[in-house]
Amino acid sequence: MIRGGRKVLYMYAVSATSRDGPLGRHDRKIIRLGKHPKVALMALMRKLAILANTLITKTRH
Repeated sequence: MIRGGRKVLYMYAVSATSRDGPLGRHDRKIIRLGKHPKVALMALMRKLAILANTLITKTRH
């Protein structure tokens, strides 16, 4: 278990929203569809958690 995992995901998500990469574009797309920015941020945090989990499990095999 990672200590401070939610805080870390939050900081990565906030950082990703200001970038022009796929995560930033995903955040802007969610906001454009009418979601509240905090909801979009939480969705981005979930996407980051899934991505991290996938990367960890793939490197173990």
